[in-house]
Amino acid sequence: MHAVGNRFNYDNVVNWKDGLVGLGSDGVSVMMGRKNGLLKKIKDDAPHITEMHCMANRLELAILDAFKGESILTELKDLLQGIYKHYHFSPKASR
Repeated sequence: MHAVGNRFNYDNVVNWKDGLVGLGSDGVSVMMGRKNGLLKKIKDDAPHITEMHCMANRLELAILDAFKGESILTELKDLLQGIYKHYHFSPKASR
């Protein structure tokens, strides 16, 4: 049994294998790997599961890929990240 199954059993969730219909993830191999990912382990118990790559993550990856070819977009991204970090990690925000 894998950690997800153990957790469902620990919480006394009955028939979780029948009630679980899908798994959404960011697409990393730890989660969606066909040989040893979480999806594979869950599908061993519940083969009807539908998997889906998170659309927000997929959009972010597409935007970052588009930025690679345009230096002005990369500069804009760096500027926005710098502004975010300046305020997010400021002493006032830490308080």
